[in-house]
Amino acid sequence: MSLFILFYGVVIIGIILYYFNIRSAIIKQHSQKILSIEQAISMHKTQLNYRNNGLQKYNFQAYNLNDSLQVQPEINLN
Repeated sequence: MSLFILFYGVVIIGIILYYFNIRSAIIKQHSQKILSIEQAISMHKTQLNYRNNGLQKYNFQAYNLNDSLQVQPEINLN
């Protein structure tokens, strides 16, 4: 009887250790993915700020937009 209890105890402990090992690997992978996404978001925010600053510095009245926005009859919008 004690041999069965010992055997099942070892099996249960093995399953628990396997579960925590897999769980920690999943948590580590998730943390790395979150970090990667946060870095990408930060990079995109920097790029958006750079483009926004460029647009804010651009003087639309200084450039004649009527000359730059020429009608192009070859483009069919229908």
